[in-house]
Amino acid sequence: MSRNLEHWVCGHACLIVLAVASVGAAPLQQDGQRLVDAVRDRDEAAVEALLDAGVDVDVPRPDGATALAWVAHRDDIATAVRLLEAGAAVDAANGYGVTPLALACLNRSVPMVELLLGAGADPNAAQIKGETVLMTAARTGHSGIVRRLWRPVQHPIRAPAPLGRPP
Repeated sequence: MSRNLEHWVCGHACLIVLAVASVGAAPLQQDGQRLVDAVRDRDEAAVEALLDAGVDVDVPRPDGATALAWVAHRDDIATAVRLLEAGAAVDAANGYGVTPLALACLNRSVPMVELLLGAGADPNAAQIKGETVLMTAARTGHSGIVRRLWRPVQHPIRAPAPLGRPP
């Protein structure tokens, strides 16, 4: 019986420690989620106030959407610049592996694609089911975006080495 009591006490003590630790993090996470909500709702004053307050720009909503994903979806270049300047992770993906760059490609937004690529977005990022950003762009039929994403590997053409000599 004392062994069961030890397990019960230890288990409950761990839960208490986790609960106390999460209380300190909750306001910061809520502020980050408020930022996503403000971006989603196009509340520019709230976005500016939250960014000025230094909230974590990468806190996602429960569905995995970040503020940068919403501005890419909305094609809001000015807010995207502000989020990137505040340190937003350019390749933050939602639960399906969809990145802001994929959303910009889906929207056929050349300026947003260029901004995100310039900020270091990975043009080879793939969603959970395997669709890459390039495939998303090709599916939308926007050849200009496809050309911006397509970066073929450059291999010099070499003449074959004569027999008996190393290349």
